[in-house]
Amino acid sequence: MTTHGTLEQHLAKGNQYIADGDSRRARTCFARAVEVAPRSAAALDGLAWTYYLDGDHARAKTLLERAIHCEPAFAEAYTDLGCVLHELGEFKEAERLHKHCLRLQPDRHDAHFNLGLLYIRLQRYRDAEHALVLATQCVPPQPDSFQALGEVKLLQEDFTGACVVLEACLALDAGNIEADLLLTYARYEQRGAAPKKPRRGRPRRAKK
Repeated sequence: MTTHGTLEQHLAKGNQYIADGDSRRARTCFARAVEVAPRSAAALDGLAWTYYLDGDHARAKTLLERAIHCEPAFAEAYTDLGCVLHELGEFKEAERLHKHCLRLQPDRHDAHFNLGLLYIRLQRYRDAEHALVLATQCVPPQPDSFQALGEVKLLQEDFTGACVVLEACLALDAGNIEADLLLTYARYEQRGAAPKKPRRGRPRRAKK
């Protein structure tokens, strides 16, 4: 592969393609970044995330472990590896990695968020609520955190709290159809005639 451009340029393009949902083009950019700087944790992490998005968890795991080996202080790689292990069913190690990320960088929204999703998967709803409250306090606020917190409150049958949080989510992202459906569910539940509640999916990376 012929490489043109700097590490920063390849990373910026790769992250933009990730935001656009184009993992194939993002992979090309991050692969070029790795060619330019083979020990760059940011490049390895970005490349790994493209494989994670495409369901190749084994390759993502290998690249993230390499990123951590190259730069042990690179916090993002720990929570991203935690997401991979979540998918692989290695929940205890995933929890440890998310928490290690937060020790390195306590204000990382994605680590609080991903830890909250892990606790939802484990049905540890009080722990999930705590993690997601911290996620909602990160700056800038991310709608996904409010939505997930609303879901946890629904699971705990705190319908009033769910309405408050989901309304805050929609104030940040008025076009969030899933949050709107959850809010409708919460309001119906308050009246005793709720439709079937949507379910949460896989962990997701915080927006760049």
